[in-house]
Amino acid sequence: MSTCPTCRQVIKRTRNLEQNAIYWKLLQLISQSLRPRGMTFLPDVYHEYYRRKFLTPTEIELPNGEVFLQYPSTTGASVEEFSDYFDAVQEDARDRGVILPVDRGDKPW
Repeated sequence: MSTCPTCRQVIKRTRNLEQNAIYWKLLQLISQSLRPRGMTFLPDVYHEYYRRKFLTPTEIELPNGEVFLQYPSTTGASVEEFSDYFDAVQEDARDRGVILPVDRGDKPW
């Protein structure tokens, strides 16, 4: 986070492109490696799976009274928030035998 010098508001640095690229590489590796119930799932499906597993949803009420859970996008996550999320996804993948060949020290954030 940094502070805007003219408006004195705190600016949250959002996740960067390097974080996003490594995250999607991990999802691709998970997609290629795992076969839950004998099925193959695309990286987009694992992205949704992990958002629902690790992020906190907001309850949204529709005009008809129906309530649903909306899971946050990772796009607006800060560098630190995304790093925590990525670590949770990576740990879950590791527990399932999927190892991303990038060490934490090699990450650019």
